Amino acid sequence: MICAFDLDDTITACPPFFAFLARALRSAGHQVHVLTLRRDREIATSDLARLGVEFDELETLPSTWTADPAAWKAGRCRELKVDVLVDDSLEIAGLVDHRTFVLVPRDPSLGVLTYVDR
Repeated sequence: MICAFDLDDTITACPPFFAFLARALRSAGHQVHVLTLRRDREIATSDLARLGVEFDELETLPSTWTADPAAWKAGRCRELKVDVLVDDSLEIAGLVDHRTFVLVPRDPSLGVLTYVDR
């Protein structure tokens, strides 16, 4: 399985969980990619090491990319054939291939539960 995690407001929202999850996935033979809209690879690498998150590949937004950053990340997910994406962006979640299972961390700004079981 190929898994991709966003860095800011995803991994950084709960570093111990993502450190555990990445280790478990990699030890089971799965791939872990970190796809971030950051452009500074060195700082991203340093932050991931400080947070204890292991990964197979880190991809930062290319400095030459001038189009929509969300389109870049969704395109990379398609190219990598990502099976599971964890990202806080609903925009990116809507752009990835329909075969990619997307998990969006809870964000209190998304609204309140409106369903009521009657």
